[in-house]
Amino acid sequence: MTLDIKTNPGNGGLYCFFEYEGKEYCADLCVLPLHPDDDTECMVFKSIGGKVSDWSGLYCKRDIPVTASALTECVKEFIESLESKK
Repeated sequence: MTLDIKTNPGNGGLYCFFEYEGKEYCADLCVLPLHPDDDTECMVFKSIGGKVSDWSGLYCKRDIPVTASALTECVKEFIESLESKK
């Protein structure tokens, strides 16, 4: 899977938009700034036209490195979870 991963200027992490079965999503991976032990979190949200349309998290994974490969793995896991619900 090839994703256009970019640096998020708002939180210093990484993000990307991707589509699955005609629906658009945004995946974001960053260090949680309010956590004293510097936890990390990857979340996936619904999006439309390159903008998050619903901040209710559809997927969440914590304590992973803030890297492009970790973000890619989160996207893969999210898609696998959608496929398992079919």
